[in-house]
Amino acid sequence: MRPSFHWLVVLLVLLMASVGFWSGIIGIIDGAVTFPSKRESFIVVQAQSPKVFWGCVAAWLSIGVGMVWLAFTNIRELLARA
Repeated sequence: MRPSFHWLVVLLVLLMASVGFWSGIIGIIDGAVTFPSKRESFIVVQAQSPKVFWGCVAAWLSIGVGMVWLAFTNIRELLARA
C-alpha cells in the first residue's frame, strides 16, 4: 500500500471513532434528560428500559474507544516506518 492510503485509512478510522464516542456521550446526556421525564428521546433507537439504554450507550463508548486505540496504533506504526 502507498503511504498516503495508510493515512486515509487512519483518518477514516478516527472519523468513525469520533462518531461512536460522541454518540455515546450524547446518549448519556440525552438519557439523563429524557428518562426521568419520560419525554421522547432524539436518539434513533428508542430503548424500552434504562438498562437497555445504558447498555447501548456502553456499546457506543466502547466502540469509540476501541477505534481510537486502533487509529493511534496505526499512526504510531506509520510514524515508525517514516
